[in-house]
Amino acid sequence: MWRRRSYALALAAVLMAAVSGLLGGPASAAPSGPVTAAPSGPVAAAGPLAFTRTHCESFGKRILCLIAVTGGTTPYTIRWVLNGSPTPQFNDRLSMSLLCAVGSPFHTDVTVTDAAGASISYSNTTICISAFP
Repeated sequence: MWRRRSYALALAAVLMAAVSGLLGGPASAAPSGPVTAAPSGPVAAAGPLAFTRTHCESFGKRILCLIAVTGGTTPYTIRWVLNGSPTPQFNDRLSMSLLCAVGSPFHTDVTVTDAAGASISYSNTTICISAFP
């Protein structure tokens, strides 16, 4: 009885390994070249720090702004300032969205700083509207 149970457990372990790809076969994804550790510190990207996209708009009593960044040295620090007030809830995010009062101007500043200390900024003023585009 004991021997039969140990065979059953061994068979179950082999089946689980085969299903999960541990025994090779199509589910196994072995690297084709040498494996290197990921860098642990800042990583310089190609080119200077720059925006690849900046966009702010209003619709449905809401302001939406988004940015895209390239270059510089990662990681980036992103700071949003809305109507002159820092907004830590949007720190290090590529977009922000808030409700707004219809007809009111909404001023947005965003500054991106890379790990080497280089920074870029974008400013926009949008009038809050209630309509959808």
